[in-house]
Amino acid sequence: MLVTIDKIFDCSPETIWDIVGNPERVDWVPSASDCVFDGSIRRFRMEGAGKLAEKIVKREESEMELQYSVIESPAVVKHLATIRLILIDDGKTRFKWDQDFEPSELEPFIRKGMEDSLVQLDSVLGLD
Repeated sequence: MLVTIDKIFDCSPETIWDIVGNPERVDWVPSASDCVFDGSIRRFRMEGAGKLAEKIVKREESEMELQYSVIESPAVVKHLATIRLILIDDGKTRFKWDQDFEPSELEPFIRKGMEDSLVQLDSVLGLD
């Protein structure tokens, strides 16, 4: 199952990358807490999902692209997510977030988590 969310932010990609491109930061994800990052794996607790571990598959600073995969979860069987930040006119940023996962029954939970995270990101950026 693939879920894609696009949002335009009224700030530079670099400003957003400082937050989402840092695997130690989960303050922009409303239900995540207790994050520990060891350089390749981040472990955290997520409300409604329990303890999770994600492997940072790719972190491309120059392209502002982050790819990660859930490797430990009580519910996720397969998972790969990609966040891309794209500069658009007037210093705005297109935030493109894809999550490919199984089982498909997780779609409402994952979609809501993505949508809520982008609302929280507005707040962390001071744009709300």
